[in-house]
Parts: sequence; C-alpha cells; structure tokens
Amino acid sequence: MTWKAKIKEEVRYWAIFLPVLGGILYGTELFFGLDEPTKNFWIPIIIGGAGGMVSSYTSRLHATGLWAGRALSDPAMAKFAPNGLHDALTHGWPSMIVFFSNFLPLAAIGLGFFNEGLVLALMAYGSFILAGVVADLFLIGRFKYLEVHLMTFLIHAEKRRMRFASAGNSEKAEAADWLAGLVKELLHLYVHSEVLAPKVKVAMSAPLGDRMFLLQPYTE
Repeated sequence: MTWKAKIKEEVRYWAIFLPVLGGILYGTELFFGLDEPTKNFWIPIIIGGAGGMVSSYTSRLHATGLWAGRALSDPAMAKFAPNGLHDALTHGWPSMIVFFSNFLPLAAIGLGFFNEGLVLALMAYGSFILAGVVADLFLIGRFKYLEVHLMTFLIHAEKRRMRFASAGNSEKAEAADWLAGLVKELLHLYVHSEVLAPKVKVAMSAPLGDRMFLLQPYTE
C-alpha cells in the first residue's frame, strides 16, 4: 500500500469514526433523559449493538491468536497441544475481552426476552448483527490487518515479562521473554505485508509450525 493510499484510508476511517462517536455520545445523553420503561426497551438493543461493534475487533484478535499459537508450535506437539501456544499468547486480557464480547449478545437477548419477550430479544440480536456488519465495513480500519494483532500479542508478552521480572519471578519472566521473541519473529514476516487477520475457520485449519501459511493463497 502506498503512502497516499494509507493516508486516504486513515482519513476515511476517522471521517466515519468521529461522527459515529459523536452520535454515541449524543445518544447517551438522550438515553439518560428517558423514562424507565423506555430505557428498559432500549438497553438490550444498545448492548446488542455494542457487542456487534466490539466483536468486529475481538473476532480478528481471537482468530489471530489461534493462528499464531499454531504457527509458533512444534508439529510434534500436536497430540498434546492441538492449539499450540494459543493459551500462552492470549492469557490475561486478550482472552477476557474475547469472552466478554461473546457474552454481550447473549446478555442482550436475555434482557430483551426478560423485558419484552421474543420480539425485543430478536431486535437485540438484529442490533448485534447489524452493528457487526457496519463495523466490518466502515469502522474496523487498521484493525483488519494481521500485523496489528501480532503487535498486540507482542506488547502483551513483553508487559508480562516486565511484570514477572519486577515481582522476582525469573522463571515466568524467562518464559514470557521467550514467547515475546517468537511473536517478534512472526511479526517480522508479516510487517507491511497487508495480510488480513484470518477468520477462525482459516486459523484452525492452519498447520502447526507453518509460519508462512497466511502469505500463501488460501480459501476461507
């Protein structure tokens, strides 16, 4: 991607994101002025929409973690660790945010059904789907690229190393340093490649130990 194309993409991203953010803030102000029955009606729809927007990011983060965990693993360990280093990579907030984003649509549907019945539950789920589509098309921006999520895992591993070192746990600090080194090697292969973050199906089909997998043509 040329620098002109990058600037154009950034301008397009912020031109869409800022009005959306403004609309959310304005809508929040209006929401707190509503009566309780109206609030109870809108809460499941808002939660569903928030879940859809968040899942646009977390689904890519989750799939990247699955793929990277497999790519950095020894194929000989497939029997004992079919997902490779996935758990080590995502331990902490990455796994929690994915769990939280998966919980939001269920919470929206449950609240909708509890407050108004099936119709509101379906509206909440529809809000989740619609917001996810809109976020995928217009709001995801740079977060659609693989290298952004690999950088996230690298920073996460390095912060864990520093935390363990400051706590005097040299064994865990060395393990986190080793993991950060592996992620850094993987990131070097994909930096500036413009490879998109994979979908979960693609990530799970990637062979263990094949770091070049996403640089090759594949079918989603």
